[in-house]
Amino acid sequence: MSKKPDITTITTGYFSTTMLNNNFENIRDQFDNTLSLDGSTPNAMQADLDFNNNSALNVDSLEAQTLTVGGSEIDLQEIKQNADDAEAAAAEAALYEGPWLDDVAALLADTSLTYTAGQPGTVTAGDIIRTRVEGFAYEVAASGAGDAHVTTAGGVGLYVLPGENGFDVRAFGTVWDSDSGAAVLAALTGAAGQTIDCGGATIRVDSDISYAGKVDLRNVTFDHSNGGSIDLNGGIAAIPGIAADIAAGDRKITFVSAHGLSSGDVFCVWNPTSGSFYSLETEAHDGCWFRVAAVNSTTEVEVYTQSPAAFAAADVECYVMGGEGVRLENVTAIPAPGGGSVAPIHVGLHQNVDVINPRVSPSDTPGTPTIARGIRLYRCFDFRVDGARSETTEGTNSYPLGISNCQQGTVTRAHNYSDWHALSTGGAADPGCCPVRDIQYLGCISTVTGAVGAVNTHIQAANILHRNGIANGAMTVFGQDVEVSGYLIRGRDALDNYAVRCDPRGGVIRLRNLSIETVGNSSSWGLLHFSNLDAMEAETWIEIDEVTINHKGAAANLQRLIMLGMGAGLPHALHIRIGTLRYMGPTPFAVVAVTGDNPMSSLSGLFDLEIENYDGPGVPYLVGGTGPRDAGLYDAPMRLPAQMVREDFSLTTSDDAKLGSFQSYTCAYPRTPDVSGLTIYRTDESPYNPGNTGEVPIPYIYDLEKNEARMGIKSTNGGTFTAAQDVRVAVTAQIKDW
Repeated sequence: MSKKPDITTITTGYFSTTMLNNNFENIRDQFDNTLSLDGSTPNAMQADLDFNNNSALNVDSLEAQTLTVGGSEIDLQEIKQNADDAEAAAAEAALYEGPWLDDVAALLADTSLTYTAGQPGTVTAGDIIRTRVEGFAYEVAASGAGDAHVTTAGGVGLYVLPGENGFDVRAFGTVWDSDSGAAVLAALTGAAGQTIDCGGATIRVDSDISYAGKVDLRNVTFDHSNGGSIDLNGGIAAIPGIAADIAAGDRKITFVSAHGLSSGDVFCVWNPTSGSFYSLETEAHDGCWFRVAAVNSTTEVEVYTQSPAAFAAADVECYVMGGEGVRLENVTAIPAPGGGSVAPIHVGLHQNVDVINPRVSPSDTPGTPTIARGIRLYRCFDFRVDGARSETTEGTNSYPLGISNCQQGTVTRAHNYSDWHALSTGGAADPGCCPVRDIQYLGCISTVTGAVGAVNTHIQAANILHRNGIANGAMTVFGQDVEVSGYLIRGRDALDNYAVRCDPRGGVIRLRNLSIETVGNSSSWGLLHFSNLDAMEAETWIEIDEVTINHKGAAANLQRLIMLGMGAGLPHALHIRIGTLRYMGPTPFAVVAVTGDNPMSSLSGLFDLEIENYDGPGVPYLVGGTGPRDAGLYDAPMRLPAQMVREDFSLTTSDDAKLGSFQSYTCAYPRTPDVSGLTIYRTDESPYNPGNTGEVPIPYIYDLEKNEARMGIKSTNGGTFTAAQDVRVAVTAQIKDW
């Protein structure tokens, strides 16, 4: 519609009310199409407004989404955001108006700042002070405040303000060329669980410090070359004992009086009696940690996990864990030479622990360092360690990463070098030192140069899983319900060695999908060595499957593939199940050997052995120890694959060492079978009568399924065989009266 209305001309003498009314309507419509000075509506533009190069004067405000100036479009939202940012920056800058000092050292030594009014350096509570070198900011505390993080030499108390990445330890004191333990403790206290980020700085800690609160510490190297340590100990407190025995599988626990626990708390039942978990180890105390799922009453709680065992009320004490959490990320420790028994970084009695990319590096002290410890987790619950890299070199006992009496945790991608114990699981005997339990190790590489296994799980352990790793220097996996699978294991360097050693407490011990490389072992060890079987605390199943052994050393340097050390006998039933065992190398002295120095009549009905598939030379010589034998052991059920039973064998003069080994053992079988019909031939086919020469037959191996005995010969007068007396045995006898 145009601004000019359509008007009908009315001539003289012309009279028409209709035409007049139409003209007035057209005029009114055009008024509606004009801008109103007083804002009368409608007053909204429906098309562009052209000022024809004239100015809009006295504009109070302009509301627009975009603005085009000189042909270029300007984003008004962006202009507004920039203005807001500038305002915020100005406000932030206003916070830091005030005194500036060169660095932290100058700040702490300053005497110009004062609470006294009217002085050039007068400050009041809330003022901000900054350092130029480090860029640290401090807020002035009220005069006389007792919680200031640092205090200047002139008596002004200051609170450290966090930076963009959190607090920095260096803001809490001098940390360059002197002991900065006090600064570290002040930072932990001041941050109160907030992030402390040191930006990769190296900080000396010569003294021992301890802090109980929540910790989040990142990007720092602590130099402990002069012997200091950091103990992040959450503390432990006694609570009332349990009112009733706990049965295996229980989730509700009742106390004799008000427990004071809340949901999420972690407490333990702990047996103070030494050796209560394992009789041969005084440090092995029975017990378990539990996390409270719900508080049913002042005297009863419900826990998340079922009790793994029974605990008698009369035997245990109860404690609650005090720590609420620790996070260490990109933290490196440089231990002191000769470091002793104290870990430079120690995390204890905390739940919810994360240790990410920790490092333990050798000391720079001249000479050969003897570093004892690295980072230790002690009595922690629900923890995670990822990406650890450590190197310690003490010559007797070293632990670059120790997991002690902890429960419910995961260790992944740990690459550790040490003399002993590159990856260690164990414990001590303090209150709350329950067996280390429910731990998985995934993708770890452990290397040692010394005499103890690269991976070392002590006896006070239960429900431990090692999967998909490498152990350069053998493994010791003691305890109850332990599994090792997907591992490459290299035996110890010395010939007196093993690849895997296990002292089982009970439960199921599984060795699966292992590739073992070895240069040899002596008569004292089996490559898979199970010892102290006479100290088992419960019925035990040992499962070995898909295990390949590659012996790369001399034939004389290999003795037994599997050793079962039964000592005085078995206190509980022992079941051995071997699925597939592959062996590459010279014929071993024994595939499976049983040793013990005491009568074994107690074994009857307690021991059975089954070998499904053995791929390699040799047969399961079940040789015994130096003591007498009763009927129990070899009356045990035994199932052997056909390829392990030889139809004949030869002894030559080159086998004197083997004969000597036979002479050093008492007959391994409880009774001599009826050998009527058994003919022994020399290689010249002439019959051989051992009774005429002082040499007697001994049982060699037998197959209960075939009911046949394989017989060997043994010298009773110290004689040796000559070439003409080489012997082979043809089995024709049936076993009788076994």
